[in-house]
Amino acid sequence: MEGQFFRGEQTVRLDGKGRIGLPVDWRPLLQGDGRAVFHAHPCLKEKALRCMSTSRLAKMAASVQNLPAYDPKRQLIEGLIISRAKDHNLDGQGRTVLHAGLLDEVGIGDEMVLIGATDHFQIWDADTLRAHRAKLLDELRAGEHQGIEDLHI
Repeated sequence: MEGQFFRGEQTVRLDGKGRIGLPVDWRPLLQGDGRAVFHAHPCLKEKALRCMSTSRLAKMAASVQNLPAYDPKRQLIEGLIISRAKDHNLDGQGRTVLHAGLLDEVGIGDEMVLIGATDHFQIWDADTLRAHRAKLLDELRAGEHQGIEDLHI
């Protein structure tokens, strides 16, 4: 879907059956083979989940397969991302049950925030995200993120 990407944010809570609902405008980005699905794995640097469409995961896998079998980058991506990615199918109302092991690993409680990040989205514990954003703003104000102006934002 050209011109469309994951953007915005939504605070959600697990319902009585342990499900969350995804934003309506994100659901078409996850369609493939007649179903809506995303793949989630723990972020490498943050205490959050990184979630992507099947096509995005396939692109990642294809680029990894082009690397030699014992390349350190390949081993890192296969060992920490591909092997840990869990499938999440959406029901007709855009809901899914998140894998409890993933939530526990990154410390996500009942209240979470879904944030769009262009070609993927992330799921954060609400308190963790607030602290992370405060840290980023402090770093930005201290001049630690030089060159961000070049992005024309």
